[in-house]
Amino acid sequence: CLHRDNTANDFFLLENGLDTQYNQDYCAVASVAAVINSLQGPRSTASKDNINFLMQEDVFNDCTLKTVVYRDDSFDGIFAYPFGLTMEQTKTMLQCHLSDSHW
Repeated sequence: CLHRDNTANDFFLLENGLDTQYNQDYCAVASVAAVINSLQGPRSTASKDNINFLMQEDVFNDCTLKTVVYRDDSFDGIFAYPFGLTMEQTKTMLQCHLSDSHW
């Protein structure tokens, strides 16, 4: 039963950081934002509103644009083949934001 398992507690830690994804291609981006928000530790990016909660737009920074996916005002690489992010890209996006102590 899930409520007896300690892993159920992990859901409630992540749940506080959840943000509705923009569309199905942004699934990994929304997951990255949720993980960063849930850790509530030091991060390399502040939200645009200077609050301690990152939205999906906030996870794109110089590191992610150079190492994960290209994106600007006229092009979004997430909407290009293979659409969305791979697990490797998702890991790299997290590494752009979290210090080694989080791994």
